Amino acid sequence: MSVRARLYRKWRDQAAAGRLPGYYWHNIGTETEDRPPPAAWWKYLVDNSEISASYQNQSEDNGDDLLHSYVTGDVIVAYASHYGVVGWGTIEAPDSYRLVSRGASEDQLQGLHLHRLNIVWRATAPSLTDALKLPGTKGGLVLPDPRLPAAITLRPPLKTAEAIPDCTQAEWLMTALSEQFGTVPLPVALTRAGRLGQPYRRPPEDRTIAAAVPFAVDPLVVERGTQAHARLQNRLADHVTGLGLKPRTPGPGDPPVDLFWRGDTVIWVAEVKSLTAENEDQQLRLGLGQVLHYRHMLQRGGYTVQALLLVERPPRYAQWMELCRGVAVLLAWPENLTEVLRT
Repeated sequence: MSVRARLYRKWRDQAAAGRLPGYYWHNIGTETEDRPPPAAWWKYLVDNSEISASYQNQSEDNGDDLLHSYVTGDVIVAYASHYGVVGWGTIEAPDSYRLVSRGASEDQLQGLHLHRLNIVWRATAPSLTDALKLPGTKGGLVLPDPRLPAAITLRPPLKTAEAIPDCTQAEWLMTALSEQFGTVPLPVALTRAGRLGQPYRRPPEDRTIAAAVPFAVDPLVVERGTQAHARLQNRLADHVTGLGLKPRTPGPGDPPVDLFWRGDTVIWVAEVKSLTAENEDQQLRLGLGQVLHYRHMLQRGGYTVQALLLVERPPRYAQWMELCRGVAVLLAWPENLTEVLRT
């Protein structure tokens, strides 16, 4: 990448990061200007929680810039040429952009629409033929769709992506889509989109690190590399797997928990701490503060969360058990882990 290109990309990313979320049309893509998108393409985008762009289908082109221009919280209203409005969702992980390789399994349009970005779909039409029609939709339709409020005067987008200038009408359109096709609850939508975590990655248990002055560097980063921490974390992951559940590692934009998993009705979030006689109180304070913070972050996203603080051994002082109970955090160690996870 040239120096000029790097400077431009830095400016572009800074400009995107500095704006507030908005409402945007996004065309799901056509193979040619006079040919409608294949029905299977819309299903693929929904099933894989993606939006796409084409242009030259290479790094640093307009498609790259377009998908990098979206920020967390942007509302995307999906439009299919020749059909109409097919769904809406939100951008929750703007750093999920990727350029698909030609010929890869994700290359569904034979080299077109290779720019991809994750989206959390909230309401989607089952098929393109179920789309809500706007006046001016390609195909000769001039009358508004009776399923839309009469007050909606929006016209179809002329480009791949356009800002929707009237926020009120954008909200009306989102409501109409949700009423027609049903709204996916945010926690379920995030999970479907793969927004919450990724398959568990086992940290190495034989890694060693040099001693460091406390808090001279981030203690979370230093501690994660210790052998005791890795062994304890992997033990918890194995225990969760043994229960028939799937431990997960945080993905981009997720709270930096040690691991979490989905139970029957809640998301379990776990913070793991190794203990020594010298650092026990410090580690317990740090771990409790972290897991409370992570729980709060997930609760704001609409999740029901159970927080777990897992340590190497029982704390010396009973006050830690009382404190954790008082803030609804489960405190566990290897010997009582099975019992605690039954609660």
